[in-house]
Amino acid sequence: MNQPLQQLQSYSDPAKPVDCLVIGGGVGGMVAAAALAPNCKHVLLIDKDALDLSARFRKSIVQGNHLHSLLVGGGHVLEKVFPGLHAELVASGSVLLRAGLDQKIFEYGEWMPDRDLGINIYCQSRMLLESKIRSRLAGLKNVTMVDQTKVADFLLEGERIVGVSVTGGDDGVADIYCRALVDASGLSGGLLAKLAKSFPELASCKEDVASDIVYVTGFLKKPEQWRSTHENVLIVTGPTESRGGALLDIEDDTWVVSLNGRNGVSPPETAAEWTEYAKTLPTEAIWQRIAEAELIGPLKKFKKSSSYLRRFDKVVDLPKGYFPLGDTINSVNPTFGQGMTLAFLHASALGETFRPDDTDSAQMEYIAKAIKHSLPAWRQTLAYESMFGSAESSADKKFQALQMMVKNKHKEALASFDAHLAMFKSAQMMS
Repeated sequence: MNQPLQQLQSYSDPAKPVDCLVIGGGVGGMVAAAALAPNCKHVLLIDKDALDLSARFRKSIVQGNHLHSLLVGGGHVLEKVFPGLHAELVASGSVLLRAGLDQKIFEYGEWMPDRDLGINIYCQSRMLLESKIRSRLAGLKNVTMVDQTKVADFLLEGERIVGVSVTGGDDGVADIYCRALVDASGLSGGLLAKLAKSFPELASCKEDVASDIVYVTGFLKKPEQWRSTHENVLIVTGPTESRGGALLDIEDDTWVVSLNGRNGVSPPETAAEWTEYAKTLPTEAIWQRIAEAELIGPLKKFKKSSSYLRRFDKVVDLPKGYFPLGDTINSVNPTFGQGMTLAFLHASALGETFRPDDTDSAQMEYIAKAIKHSLPAWRQTLAYESMFGSAESSADKKFQALQMMVKNKHKEALASFDAHLAMFKSAQMMS
C-alpha cells in the first residue's frame, strides 16, 4: 500500500486489462476482492484514503465510529472467504455472545424471551473488524491494494466500462484498464452520479423512503461491576415513540452505545445530557448500565434522512462490466444492523458468479442474486418506516396491532425452541 501513482502504469495497457478493479477499500470492497480472487488472475483494489493495518477511524467511512453489528449471516461469509478469521477476532478481543441469552431485545413494550439458541455472535468495533480483514486481504498474492487514489472518470467503449482515470495527489493522472469494475464506493454515490451522465437510467432506478433517524454514539469503558457481563441490548423505537438505542460489548472492556431519536427528537451531544437521555428510552436497561461508565473520546452524531434500494435489476441500459455492491445498491434502516452483512452477501454472490471471460452473463447473474439478498431487508425497512409519520390515530392503531403481533411472536418463541431459532436466523440473515 501507499504505492506511488506511477506504479499504476503497469495497469495502463488496454491490451492487458486487470481481471477486476474494485473501487472502495471499506469492508464490503475488501471482502469482494477476496471473494473474487479465486476466479481471477489479478484483482486490483483502490481507495482514496490512506490505508494501513491499524484499527483506526477513517474519515471517509461516514458511520465508522458508530455501532456496527456483525450479523451471523455476515460472519458466515467472512469465515468462508477468510478461514479462521473468527478465531483471529477472538484472539484480538472480540466478544462472544450467546444468541438468545446475551442478546436482549426490547420491542413494542416486550422483551424477547431468554433461551440459549446454541449460536455465538461475534462482537467487536468496526475498526478492529476492518483491520483484520485488511490484514488477511494483504496476504492474498493476486490482490493488490493501492491507497490515496481517487477516481476522476470512467473509460468507456460504447456501453462498456473498460477502465477508469485516477488521480493521486501531485502525481497527475493515470488510466487503469479492467475487464470488470466493482463499485463499492459507499453511501455518497459520487461514482454512480458520474456514470449516470452516460447512462441516464441509473439516476432513476432508486427507490427510497424517509427514515429521519438521528443517532449519537459513544464508546465507554465498562465499570468494574459490569466487566463479567457480556451482552447486546437493543431497544427498538415503536411507532408512538421517538427514542431508542443499542448497547454492544466490544474489545477492551468497552461498550459502544448508540442512542437514537425520531420525529424531530435528537439525542444530546454532551456527555451528561446524553447519559440522561438513555433514561428516557422505553426501558431504562441501557441507562442502568452506562450511568457510571466512563466516556472514551467525544460523542459522534449521524443523521440518516432516508433509506434506499437501487433496482439495478430493472435497468435496461446497465453499463457492461459494472458490478455495484454494498451501499451502492442499498442502505437500509440501521436499527436492524444489516448494512455490513448485506455487503458481505453481495460479495459472496460476486464470488459465485464472476467469470473474467464472460462478464456480461456474470453481471446478469450477479445483479439478480444481489437484489435477491437485498429485498428482504428493504421490505423490512419499508414496513418499519411506514409506521412513522402517520396521523396520531393511525399510528396508535398500528402500534396496537404491532404490539399484539409482537406479543404473539414472543409467546410463540417462548413456547417453541424451533420458532425462537427461526426468528433469530431470520433477523441474523442466516437463510
